[in-house]
Amino acid sequence: MSDTLKPKTHIAVIVPVYNSLKTLPELIDRLEATLSTITSDYQIVLIDDCGPQPVWPVIAMHAKRNPRIVGLRLSRNFGQHAAITAGIKFANSDWYVVMDCDLQDRPEDVALLYQTAMSGNHDSVLAVRGDEDVGTRKKLGSRVFNFVLNKLADIPVSTDVGNYRIFNQDMAEAYRMYNEQMRLFPALMSHLGFDVGRVEVKRPARLEGKSGYSFSKLFELAFDSIVSNTIKPVYYIATFGFLVALAAILYTVILVVRKLVFGISAEGWASTMAAILMLGGIQILVTSFVGIYVGKVFFQVKQRPSYILRETTVDRIKADMK
Repeated sequence: MSDTLKPKTHIAVIVPVYNSLKTLPELIDRLEATLSTITSDYQIVLIDDCGPQPVWPVIAMHAKRNPRIVGLRLSRNFGQHAAITAGIKFANSDWYVVMDCDLQDRPEDVALLYQTAMSGNHDSVLAVRGDEDVGTRKKLGSRVFNFVLNKLADIPVSTDVGNYRIFNQDMAEAYRMYNEQMRLFPALMSHLGFDVGRVEVKRPARLEGKSGYSFSKLFELAFDSIVSNTIKPVYYIATFGFLVALAAILYTVILVVRKLVFGISAEGWASTMAAILMLGGIQILVTSFVGIYVGKVFFQVKQRPSYILRETTVDRIKADMK
């Protein structure tokens, strides 16, 4: 079913759910209370990303209680950003809100985002949040992650901005046009352009569990984001290779001059082996990077779906999949 045939709402809140079983009922209650102050024509889309905790029965129960709540259950864990994509592709609304499920994105701030977007005539408004509750290790990891994305991938991301934001139908339509397998929601949204505003919000402490993004996972996500969004590292490596080659040429000239002018022979095999090993390592590094890019292209041309929908709380979606 196309978006034009789906019932349209005024505002839809997209929430990927991974764990947070204890806080999920509170999240839903607070969202319902906040959205009812904006409009009665709202929708809450909860995407079960198949985490360790059984959140689907809770989602299904609330969807049965309130028809404005819709549950999407993925066939396996595809990751947060794929789950967000599933929610955006499902919803049909004038305004979309994407937020996390752990209550660190306060549901009450949806009204603030909406009011800021309307008063400022913005296409999108980002929730700028503090990191007072974030540990030193996580804070360092996030800063390194964002620094690498900014410098190597030209992706303007910041440590004080996450997924939490509101955006209009034009941006949602533009986002749906992107077919990358490697999806980083903030990066794709920043790539769209449009008029983006910012508003400061509070960031409460996490009430349940801990973040699923460890330092190693952040590094892996940053690396995948870089090779999926830019070829700038290849240019850096090519520049480095040129400088190494230039240094080798200059060193060769020096050796020839020393031999012809001063009669000094070149040093022994140790320096030769060191140079060979260094150049061999550089060649392997360059070849590996090229191989990684080729591998990304290989997976992209397969055109595999970024997520698979197992079931929903509405029958019409099952009819869409036939």
